[in-house]
Amino acid sequence: MPARFLQQQVKRNNQYLLNNIGNTEDNDDTWRMFRILAEFVEGFDTLSSLGCPSVSIF
Repeated sequence: MPARFLQQQVKRNNQYLLNNIGNTEDNDDTWRMFRILAEFVEGFDTLSSLGCPSVSIF
């Protein structure tokens, strides 16, 4: 690939990243994922403390 093409590609990629800094949608998705994960952990902790065999259905 020509060096000029690679420079343009890097410039486009950098501009894309700079334009998306502080994008709240991505931040919201990340925190949403952590909340869902926390619910799974809480549910499995509850199941493990029942003291008898148990099943979880999703």
